[in-house]
Amino acid sequence: MKVRLILSFFLAGVSITSNGQDRDNLIRPFYVLMINPDKANIADSLKIWADSIETRNLKQYYNSLKSLEDSKKDGDENWRKEIDAQILETKLREKEEINFRYYHKLTYVLRAELSKLFNADYWINWRKNSLSSQSVIDVQIISHSDALTDDLKKLGHHFKVDYILKFRNIRTDKRNGVGTLKYTIQLYWTKKNKVILDKEIEGNASVDNYKYLYQICSSDNDENIFRESGVSCDNYLECMLTSAIRFTTADLYREIYKRQKK
Repeated sequence: MKVRLILSFFLAGVSITSNGQDRDNLIRPFYVLMINPDKANIADSLKIWADSIETRNLKQYYNSLKSLEDSKKDGDENWRKEIDAQILETKLREKEEINFRYYHKLTYVLRAELSKLFNADYWINWRKNSLSSQSVIDVQIISHSDALTDDLKKLGHHFKVDYILKFRNIRTDKRNGVGTLKYTIQLYWTKKNKVILDKEIEGNASVDNYKYLYQICSSDNDENIFRESGVSCDNYLECMLTSAIRFTTADLYREIYKRQKK
């Protein structure tokens, strides 16, 4: 699939524009619980890339911790207190980072993308209408073991969220000789106590195409436009993940937006 087609699909499915929007078109803030998948089945030839993703993630974590500790050398006492707080918060994530697996990238990248889309949408309206700025979406990620139950109604009540997202049957395949990553997403809406999206997602990883899969929303002379931007995609498996996340983001945005729109 050509990049142009991927981008056209994304633009058609996730269009953010300020034209004609007012207070009545704002998004109501909402909470999402994402459950990290606990397994995936990939081809043996891709496992070296899975190890690479996990090793790089842990290295980045320790590098960020070291950077914080080094930065304490600069600044005044208030600065050092602030950095100490950040260091403590970072150290509390150590177990989570050590337990990170390549397929967890699905939830972490998806959280970042949905936050950018929904919060950018609110920011556009905030600037137009002089409303109080706030974050529209709050996403909590938990491990599969921490979910404790498969009963989505009970989970929603316990975590007090509006939506719950789960992944299942993550595996690699081939289409016309090109490697693909497939999985099924399930989006549960606690307000109506029902699954509102249950769909298989497929992402490919053409080496010539993967670098321009990402779109960001920005403002230029009060006209909101999409700009192309490269992504961090260093190996074939990561490119499959990135491509699949693009389609997941578009589907989730559509389903949540129409329910949260005021």
